[in-house]
Amino acid sequence: MLHFYSVNNEPTIITTDTNSTMKVSIPGYDLAALWDKHCEHEFNRRDVAATMLTMVSDPYVNHIPTMTGGVGAKDLSRFYEHHFINNNPEDFQII
Repeated sequence: MLHFYSVNNEPTIITTDTNSTMKVSIPGYDLAALWDKHCEHEFNRRDVAATMLTMVSDPYVNHIPTMTGGVGAKDLSRFYEHHFINNNPEDFQII
């Protein structure tokens, strides 16, 4: 099955194989490296500005269980700064 969408106006194709594993192809992006960088800034460095730079220009996050997050760079940055990144415990780890 093929699904199409765009990131930064670049066409993107998502395919699912017979085991329902999702494979994403975005020309010019290494998504695994980008995710690692995002998590490094968000959880280890606790750097809101650097975290935001790993996102699309008009990001949104919706943590469904608590209905928290933000829509757009300004709101999401405010949420990260005041309610999320700087409020994680010092010993927080991603396993």
